[in-house]
Amino acid sequence: MIIKIIISTIIAISLLICSILVAVNFVDYNSVSNSFVNELKISPQNLKNIKITKFPITYLTIDRIKEDGRLELENIKIYFAPWSLLILRPKISAVTINNATIYSDEQDFDIINHDRIVSSLIINGIIDINFDVKNLTILNKDNQPILTLNNCSLFKNNPVSSKISFKGNGGYVGKLSGFFERNANQINLDLTIANSDYNFHLLETYIDSKLINGKAEYLIQHLADILHILIPDLDSLFRRFNPNEKINIKFDILPTPQLLKLENIIIDSNSLAGNGSIYLNKSDDVTSIIKLHFPKIDTKSLITSSNNIKQFSNSIFGLRFLFENKSIITNILVDQIILNNDEVLNNTKILLNLDKGVLVVNDFSGTIKSGGNFQFVGNVTQNSVRSIFDGTIYLQHNDLNSVLNTLGYQQAVSKKPTAFILSSDLKLTLIDVYLQNLMLKTENTKVTGNITARFIGSMPHFIAILDFSSIDLNREDYPIISPLVKFVKSLSENMKDESYLAKYIPIRTVNYLGNFDITINDIIMGDNSFGKAYILANISPGNIEISNLDIRTNSDYINLSANLLANNIKPQLEVTINDGSLNVNYLTAESLLNLRNKLLNEFDLEKIELKLDGMLSKITQNDLVLQNIKFALANNNTLFKISNLEANLLSGKLAAEGNILLDPYTLNFVYALNSIDLAQLSNIFPKGLLNNYGGMSINGTLATNGDSLKKLLYELSTQSEFVVKNAKISNFSIDSFIEKVNNKDYNLKYLKEDLAYAMYQGQTELDSLRGNIQLKNGIATIKDVVFNTKYTSGSASLAVNVYNWDMTLSSILSFYIADSKLNLNDSSNQNTPINLKIKTSGTILDPIKTLDETKLTKALENKKKSTVIKQ
Repeated sequence: MIIKIIISTIIAISLLICSILVAVNFVDYNSVSNSFVNELKISPQNLKNIKITKFPITYLTIDRIKEDGRLELENIKIYFAPWSLLILRPKISAVTINNATIYSDEQDFDIINHDRIVSSLIINGIIDINFDVKNLTILNKDNQPILTLNNCSLFKNNPVSSKISFKGNGGYVGKLSGFFERNANQINLDLTIANSDYNFHLLETYIDSKLINGKAEYLIQHLADILHILIPDLDSLFRRFNPNEKINIKFDILPTPQLLKLENIIIDSNSLAGNGSIYLNKSDDVTSIIKLHFPKIDTKSLITSSNNIKQFSNSIFGLRFLFENKSIITNILVDQIILNNDEVLNNTKILLNLDKGVLVVNDFSGTIKSGGNFQFVGNVTQNSVRSIFDGTIYLQHNDLNSVLNTLGYQQAVSKKPTAFILSSDLKLTLIDVYLQNLMLKTENTKVTGNITARFIGSMPHFIAILDFSSIDLNREDYPIISPLVKFVKSLSENMKDESYLAKYIPIRTVNYLGNFDITINDIIMGDNSFGKAYILANISPGNIEISNLDIRTNSDYINLSANLLANNIKPQLEVTINDGSLNVNYLTAESLLNLRNKLLNEFDLEKIELKLDGMLSKITQNDLVLQNIKFALANNNTLFKISNLEANLLSGKLAAEGNILLDPYTLNFVYALNSIDLAQLSNIFPKGLLNNYGGMSINGTLATNGDSLKKLLYELSTQSEFVVKNAKISNFSIDSFIEKVNNKDYNLKYLKEDLAYAMYQGQTELDSLRGNIQLKNGIATIKDVVFNTKYTSGSASLAVNVYNWDMTLSSILSFYIADSKLNLNDSSNQNTPINLKIKTSGTILDPIKTLDETKLTKALENKKKSTVIKQ
């Protein structure tokens, strides 16, 4: 029995297959293809290359269907229900299309014209055909794609259903699904578009293919992503949005011939709430109107900390909102914009007018809860890549510190509230901020100038040219400036703490490039006013460079550059003094010792490397004047190496180099002081200590050590050589004496009186004097001294106690007593050579001179006798 059933079934199936194979040969496929194109309202002559495949599955293939300006289909396959082939009345069961292109009169696919595109689908009969399309593209009148769908299907769930379902994949738009439900001439549309960023649900009613009304709900999963697509210019702001911020928008749709009205708009999220209406124009001669009211916008919830930076893809940048061919009036009122727990913007008005490609910001203003108000006005234009705002900004507030706190610059606030007024021309783009004709006025100062910020590359670049009316560094109520001064001071404080090097972390972690040109018309520090100062500074990660700092007072000025490198473990400070003229009071041993003690007690020079070089036009301390000073020094821990020191001193030239060790305090130098003016040297010593004139050169070594002035003086030592030229020695007139005693009429009874005068009064010109100086343990020894005057040559040695200026001098003067009134320096004239020994003791200020004049007296007596005999 079972075998009979199986055999019967096989026979039945075979007969059915045979019947279908026979039937397909009698089907009128031309009528089928004509019926298909009639449903699409296409002329049959637009069909290309129709083929029939009969086995194993019967289907009709059309290579191409095209009707200019309407649609174009490629690689169409039409499948039939098998039962319809048996009765020779083929019924289309499915249609597959590889590529379908629909031409639209609309320029874009958006909420404004979506109803016309839907109407076009209804009118063209597209929704009445079951089909699958691999690639569906809707082109605008410029043949540019405004919507692309993949793997689209239009189908009935069952043959008797009035619902025609559809689905498809719109790429970045998302997955589309829904249905058309036909009831006579009325069609209800239920559309859902969903992707990872949003879910859009649309319900609309069409009668005679025209939109009557509708409702929509737009659930945005990631607000930042949607806003970034529409307004990529605010990319840096949207990156900081809370990634979990969801927003739900509901509205009713009421079309008119010229407007698409979105009424009863309700906007709701954790961070904002709003309502209003939007009227969108369908033709160029009608203006769109946006009216929105937000009771609150909570930015502290909407915007996260800087640690959560979202990254956007630029692959759909071309979808940004464009101004071209749009006319929109916008009126937005926000009752409260909550910036943080302490700051709120109240009654913020945003009045915009978009027309002819220009967005005019008529008013963007509001009041500030903590006390103040703000306003922006200007124009926004677009080019191919970005938008540009060109206008003005005005901001008045009771406390600049509050504004800095709100902007996240807590480290820049000062101790006291600072009321201010700010106004500026403002030019703003995605990558540039220009503040031109900036004016910031506070109680204590006025700032004018220009600021530019560029956001290109890995870090922003700031350029500022600013002019300050005055800065009083004694005050601590300058926001930004006072904290900056405090930070700079802190770098020289608590250097002995283990955590000291951590102070340089803010410099190492600078995340911008900065160039600053600053003029300060008056700097006040302590009781001093320094007048104008000019500062050129450059800042980069780990580096602060002051390329020009110029400070001037009535009598002093200094111009320098400095570079602080903080990238290494041990910071490096390099200072170059370009020029200056200073009146000082610290070029004394006591002041330098106090400086050394301060460096040792308050600083840890093992934690920083210092380099100082440059030149000064003049340094003056009382009667001491140094000119054209050049110097270079650097430290290695507590050892300072002076590799070059040059100066014009006492009309001569000083050159030196050496080392200064702070602990133990030790100085070692080699020096040369050439062609100095002895008269000027006399002026810097106590009056009467030196009264010499002429020129002098000296070179040698200088060293000392100790931690007190007494010890430093005792240990002061030198080995030097000196040469004196064309000098005048006061309180000594040996040449005048020699001329006098060589007079043939000289009276010997005045010898002692004239000799005493020569030892203590008058002047003598030295042709040359040279010798060696040695200083050790407070005793200066001058030895190997040789000298020449007009009539004498001599040698001497001198020892001076530098503690009390006691001295011992031994000198021998050699000269001639002429036999006749001839050349006193010519030995051929039978002159008598004389050696006059002089010993001096006492103090430099009160010397006691003794001499042996026996040989001189005898020579003069012989000369007198010889003269008498000759007569």
